[in-house]
Amino acid sequence: MVRSARLTPDEAALADRLATQLAGGSFTALIRVLLRWFGKPINRRLMELEAAGARSVAGFCTSDSGWEEGAVSRHQRRQPVSPWASPVRRALREGKVVVGALSISFPCPAVAQIYGQAGFSFIYFDMEHSGMPIQAVEPICTAAKLAGLVPLAGTTGIADFLISRPLDNGAMGVIAPHVGTREETELVVNASRYPPLGTRDVIDLGALNEFVEVDPADWLEVANRETLVAVKVESARGVDNVEEIAAVPGLDAILVGPTDLTASMGIVGQFDHPRYREAMERVLAACRRHGIAGGLNVATAEAVREWVDRGATFVSCGFDGPWLLETSRSLAERARHLLGDRML
Repeated sequence: MVRSARLTPDEAALADRLATQLAGGSFTALIRVLLRWFGKPINRRLMELEAAGARSVAGFCTSDSGWEEGAVSRHQRRQPVSPWASPVRRALREGKVVVGALSISFPCPAVAQIYGQAGFSFIYFDMEHSGMPIQAVEPICTAAKLAGLVPLAGTTGIADFLISRPLDNGAMGVIAPHVGTREETELVVNASRYPPLGTRDVIDLGALNEFVEVDPADWLEVANRETLVAVKVESARGVDNVEEIAAVPGLDAILVGPTDLTASMGIVGQFDHPRYREAMERVLAACRRHGIAGGLNVATAEAVREWVDRGATFVSCGFDGPWLLETSRSLAERARHLLGDRML
């Protein structure tokens, strides 16, 4: 591999111009060649452009004629998401509303592609309640990014390796379950952030950065800036401690699990109950006071609207199992209505 440890002023200027042009749109293969040839100068410049909001170097769409910018199928396709710039984390930091969808029943690349076509902003694949193994994380995350979605892993717990492994395999953020104290929140943040912001072990080449060779220091800076760290408040204890949880440095968002929360309160499934609604208001108010995003899992678009009007900005709407069941039942019932006794 050819690398240039030191560039002349003219070479540095050329590298800068090429990086600017490539970040605005060109051939992916050429980008890779130039990254290998110029090494660190191009890498650093591309990351600077990403930080400034430039289009991702991976921001191209496929079409029948090959790779081109802004290709369309039946609908206008989103630009793929790059690990160098998370549109979800950036939007939440700006106070914008972000809506994604949960995958529990069938977490797989196809679901990620469908969610992207549907228009969601992130896929939250749940490793706690599903049977998905760690080997399934990388294909889901790759498909999600290509579909214009930010992949977020719902981890199985808050131990450091349960946080870091999905991130190392391509997830651009984590949503850690059953967090009820400041100390537990600190464990999640530390496991998600590289030094000096946390204690996450370093890997700087892999699915997490699309196998682009980078300076380790540059990658740590980018990952710490772009990785979304969220915790789930799912118990009365978590609500009681929500002010301390929301105040933990490095935390980006709190997501409420309504069913588990109402179960812990002795009112399982009663989402109109005054005690549940008061608890939700407490969580959202604490998030606002501490400058982080707050939200919840809901089942309908109407519920999204209701809670966004009440201050939620980070919302997961529905999940794959009920959607497939509802659609399948509707089609079967319609067919039975049309065919009558002719249908078995």
